[in-house]
Amino acid sequence: MVRPAVGPVAKTASSAPGQTRSGSDLRAFQEAAGLTNERLAERLHVSVRAVAYWRKDLSAALPDLGQRVLDRALGESSESTRHKFLALTRSKEPTVGGDPADMVTAAANEITDDELRLASNVDHIALEQLWDESLEVARAGNRPAISTFTAARRLRLRALDLTNQTLRPGVLSDLYRMSGQATALMASAAFDLNQWDASARLARSAISQASFAAHQSLESWSIGLAALLANWREEPDTATRLFERGMRIAPQGSPRVRLRFIASRSYALLGDRASVAETRDHARRDQDDAEGRRDGLADEVGGEFAFGRARAEACAAAAWLDLGDGQRAQGAVQRAITELTQMLIG
Repeated sequence: MVRPAVGPVAKTASSAPGQTRSGSDLRAFQEAAGLTNERLAERLHVSVRAVAYWRKDLSAALPDLGQRVLDRALGESSESTRHKFLALTRSKEPTVGGDPADMVTAAANEITDDELRLASNVDHIALEQLWDESLEVARAGNRPAISTFTAARRLRLRALDLTNQTLRPGVLSDLYRMSGQATALMASAAFDLNQWDASARLARSAISQASFAAHQSLESWSIGLAALLANWREEPDTATRLFERGMRIAPQGSPRVRLRFIASRSYALLGDRASVAETRDHARRDQDDAEGRRDGLADEVGGEFAFGRARAEACAAAAWLDLGDGQRAQGAVQRAITELTQMLIG
């Protein structure tokens, strides 16, 4: 890549000899460039974890690598970004030992800026459009896996970009929910594309974002996806631990039904026939209970997040096959076909 020429502004933004960049400088660059944590990591060619660690203590000096990549990114940035960076870093320079009146004025200005940021809001039309798109992606059952992955990825990036425009807890929660749903769909599509390592990483990210949004249905669904992946990798011990974790937060109804049927295969892989039967019995009772409940994810969003009796029977068939019980597996497959046929007719 040919780097742009670094003019006088770039030289001013780059570190002078003996100058040390801090976590505060990194945050200032992120704000000036308008980047999410993920985009910032891509821009610096480092991991998201490294970015989070460097930002943890704003007053601490960045390590040598951080100094180099930040200076390089500044040198390659637009003139507008560099001007914004300089303005941000200058406005945050310490004023200890200066005129008390200046210190008070600076503090008042900071508080006013914070109030303006808190009062800022994402346009409700943008939120509605994003929500409509998230429903469309979740419900597009006939879309090829790679198309679902691409659409969900675009949706996720848009939701995360909007998080930089508001500090309102309710709006942030909605945006993290939509980002989490999109990430979960990416994980599911990656699984269908046989990209299991990527699917596992995306599932973990979806779990985290659902937790940020305090959305237990989405969090338990994503945990269930991670357990499903562990089953296919023939790691039933990992899957059962995920099942137990998911059950601690899963709401009554469909979320618990799905987790139990996924766990039935985990126990089957362990050869634990008694636990398979017990888990299925609990799942049947949860299914009956789910008839009178509506879940915000499974029922209102639906699509990939729905878990009806057809999917339940498919899970049951896989469990019986793992136990070598062909007759019961055949019965479960037949019930799954019947349920799917009724759905198509209805």
